Amino acid sequence: MQRGKTGRPAYHPMYMLKLFVYGYMNRIASSRRLETECKRNIELNWLINSLSPDFKTIADFRKDNADAIKELSLKFRFMLSNRGLITGELMAIDGTKLKANAGAKELSFDELTANLEDLAGEIERYFGLLQHNDLKDELDDLNTNGLNNAELIAAKIKELQAKQERLQELQSQASQTNRKKVNPTDPDSRMMSGRKESFSGYNLQIIVDALFKLIATANVRQAANDLQEMIPALDDLKESLDIEPQIIVADNGYDNVAALQTIESEGKTEALVMVKEEGASNNGFNKWAFKYDKENDCYYCPIGQKLQLRGGIQQRKGRFAYVHQCKRSVCNAGAHRSKCSRSKDGRSITRYTDESWVESYREKMHRPREKALLRRRKAIVEHIFGVPKCWMGKGSKRHGTRCRMLW
Repeated sequence: MQRGKTGRPAYHPMYMLKLFVYGYMNRIASSRRLETECKRNIELNWLINSLSPDFKTIADFRKDNADAIKELSLKFRFMLSNRGLITGELMAIDGTKLKANAGAKELSFDELTANLEDLAGEIERYFGLLQHNDLKDELDDLNTNGLNNAELIAAKIKELQAKQERLQELQSQASQTNRKKVNPTDPDSRMMSGRKESFSGYNLQIIVDALFKLIATANVRQAANDLQEMIPALDDLKESLDIEPQIIVADNGYDNVAALQTIESEGKTEALVMVKEEGASNNGFNKWAFKYDKENDCYYCPIGQKLQLRGGIQQRKGRFAYVHQCKRSVCNAGAHRSKCSRSKDGRSITRYTDESWVESYREKMHRPREKALLRRRKAIVEHIFGVPKCWMGKGSKRHGTRCRMLW
């Protein structure tokens, strides 16, 4: 903290950082509560050398030194790595959604455009009033009331122009998002789907080392899901700690074929991801229950009916695929028609051009070694989210029960 030209000397950042960490570890997020604890808590009084900063000083320290705190965290993790406490032999990645300090209301690009048009008309009207007031001043020989009115109008124009600049900035940010919408309170946040409702927030991605369950890297992202987040997280780990994990495990939220193929092609990290079990509600008629005949390039359903190639190659989600479909008459006559498909044209199966790689990867994930490593994932990374949430008093009664089990 910098010392001002006047007033008392600034508090040493060492003590303010101790106070910040103490509050985090003892579920005290409020700067006003931390101010109270500084005066009554003997343990904290000893820790920060009997200092008693007020709530504004505490809040300003966190706000003004966010980058420095982040840099200190990075240096701390680098020290852990140098001492062999973060090895990179086995790591786990996971993400959680954090609610932003903003409501769920968003403004669309079109709404912002309409607001800007209304605002431009209002500014033009005030300019007209200002011009009229200037003419009146000349006629009234610089009437005092006229001058006061002119100053008020000019101040209003300045206020509206500042609002116009703000809306233009929001419009620019909205144009860069996929949904063409932006939160006016926190433009960097994105709409996230929660268990009960959608909210404006962020996606926190962390990688945890298995040896001592220490966080190796943490990144706040804007993605609504984890599908594209493994490679950016690994890149950040390489850049910050110069670590490329030998093995990284993840849940099925990271089941991105293109990303897994990219990681495999580099040959430095073995990525083990829980594969999605598709169509569990199909009563044994999911995609993987259908057998592919490579020689004849066709599929056979569980009861032996043939699905032939239909049409040419198609592009789906950045990958190329062919569609195999059963004849309508054959499919409709099947005894398990209601369980297999609701399509009037008959059951179809999409086969990607890299499907053979996907099939071999799925087989690999069901081997004893890989299954054992994937079972360790929860013990490595899940508690990293659960314990701090318990510390901060967050979550439902169900989460509280889970926390007691962890302790």
